[in-house]
Amino acid sequence: PGKKKLILQIYGGEPLLYTKRIIYLAKRLKPFIEERGAKFVFDLISNGSLLTEQVVDELNEWGLDGVKVTIDGPPENHNQFRPFKSGAGSFDVIAGNLKKVCTKTKIRLGGNYTSETYRNFATVLDLLSQEGITPDKIDRVSFNIVMQVQDKITSNEFVGGCATINEPWLRDAALHVRKEVLQRGYPIGELGPEPCAVEMDDAFTVHYDGSLYKCVCWVGHEQYKIGDIWQGVTEKFQESHHLFHWQREERCQKCKYLPLCFGGCRYMAYQRDGHMGQVDCREPFLDATLETMLLQDLQYLHGQISECSPG
Repeated sequence: PGKKKLILQIYGGEPLLYTKRIIYLAKRLKPFIEERGAKFVFDLISNGSLLTEQVVDELNEWGLDGVKVTIDGPPENHNQFRPFKSGAGSFDVIAGNLKKVCTKTKIRLGGNYTSETYRNFATVLDLLSQEGITPDKIDRVSFNIVMQVQDKITSNEFVGGCATINEPWLRDAALHVRKEVLQRGYPIGELGPEPCAVEMDDAFTVHYDGSLYKCVCWVGHEQYKIGDIWQGVTEKFQESHHLFHWQREERCQKCKYLPLCFGGCRYMAYQRDGHMGQVDCREPFLDATLETMLLQDLQYLHGQISECSPG
């Protein structure tokens, strides 16, 4: 009651392998939501290899509101991390698809960099620009660090990323990549609050079996399942998910960055401690980067200073 919009984000594996299923869901949800005076839209997180004009045209009819396509840097990086099953590189196929569909739907570029790849990561934008995928045809660029994952429950493992956002190399990397994107004129997200999905009342992840979780990171962790699509939220998760733990943390209450992070990412804390009871403090990272990020915005987005501090 009282809600104005339902936003359905579809991801996991490659959602465009299941376009008929996406349309099946949209056909039922769209009229259901609109009959109640609200709006229904959906977006996708895709690797972009199947993002053809025909697919976009079909999905637009049912409320497609954009596609986030993940490109892990220039071809030498991306093709190493995201080859086709045959071993062939996927970069050129994805870039070709983006060129054809970037005027048909909002394209949000994502990407994941490591300590080894961040220095030349944003040069991917030069290659895209040469193909006509210029800043005015991109809705947002969001290049981020790769999180280290060693999760025995879900058998996920990647040790090339960071275990905490306060690792020293991340400060230089985040500022460098952000500056490179801004210099090329591509749009980025505004600096602002980044609360954990656990704290957001209206954010839920639906697993393929209909079970509900508060964040995609918890899918497969049965102890963190909070219900299902048939019965709704049936589990009281305030204690298991440590809701509002930042309210009980003295250092959070005194921290000037509390309105930005609200205790940080619980999955990062889980990776570190084996549980999510303690906050994932971002103070050292923000101390080292926030001022420069604001100066970057002033220089590249507002043109109010002639020279930016290092970073």
